[in-house]
Amino acid sequence: MNEFPPRTFPAHDLIGDLWLNTDPLAVHALRGQVILLFFWDFACGRSLSVLPVIQEWYRRYGPHGLVALGVHSPKFPFSEAPSRVRKETLRLGVSLPVVVDGSLMVWSRYECRSWPTILLIDADGYLRYRHEGLEEYRSVEQSLRYLLHDAGTVEELPDPGGSPEDGRWGTFVGDDPAEEIFAGYRRGSIGNVEGVVPESTQIFTDPGIYLPGRIYLHGPWECLRDSIRSAGAASAVVPYAGREAHLVMGYEGGAPIEIAVSEDERNLAADRSGSDVRIGPSGESILLVGEPRLYRVALHHRPGSHRLRIACREPGLELYAVSFLAGMLTDVISRN
Repeated sequence: MNEFPPRTFPAHDLIGDLWLNTDPLAVHALRGQVILLFFWDFACGRSLSVLPVIQEWYRRYGPHGLVALGVHSPKFPFSEAPSRVRKETLRLGVSLPVVVDGSLMVWSRYECRSWPTILLIDADGYLRYRHEGLEEYRSVEQSLRYLLHDAGTVEELPDPGGSPEDGRWGTFVGDDPAEEIFAGYRRGSIGNVEGVVPESTQIFTDPGIYLPGRIYLHGPWECLRDSIRSAGAASAVVPYAGREAHLVMGYEGGAPIEIAVSEDERNLAADRSGSDVRIGPSGESILLVGEPRLYRVALHHRPGSHRLRIACREPGLELYAVSFLAGMLTDVISRN
């Protein structure tokens, strides 16, 4: 049985900009039910990796007293706008009730520090469990099952997601399950020897030698606080070790633009491309980039070391971050 802190931290109400998939909900009005709060961002690869698990728990345990609520707390400047959150929530097929926390008020009141964060509130309205990051999802499910039993509203619960032996628990492959590299000068990691001059356009030269955890630029790029923006024909290279690669970027200069993407100096084949990659008639791998969001680029059968390259022919492509998953959540979705 999991050990929980005493009932000393009453849950705060969720005061946000907008509610999606439901009318506004008050935590105190849900007394008698166990509440799961899922703090996420639509452009965060870690959040999107966990989202199917949360939705499955909502489906599995909702009829037994679990209320699962998404709290969309922006990680990037562009993900603050309620209209964008609404659009991405629909595109991603999010069925959870979601409160839009554009000002990070809910995030701050619950003292969150990283995306994603899961909080469990017991039937008496007290915060009893906190989980940050991607690992140990077996512990989260065990904890919410304990709180549902403790609420005394159910005698039996459906079977959990699985067991370590049959590979149906949420575990990740690799020592470091995820990595994120930011592009802006505020917290970015540009690896070129030229360095970065904030709020200016520079001409970079691809060094041809790449260290992990860095973004290497070629051509004209404008270095902004939270992103870099192409100022003409330009490219970027990122070495990584993992199974999946995602790009957080956007283009807001009009119609979406085509971005060439390759890995290890070859076009991405269909069987190792992310869902946002298109394969052209000559085998070229292309991303069609429009509104800023997370674009799924590479998806391999097993983790490995690779070198990702993107190239654009025109100004206005804005790159915010590159993220990688060292492994994948094993099949947490119930086979019940």
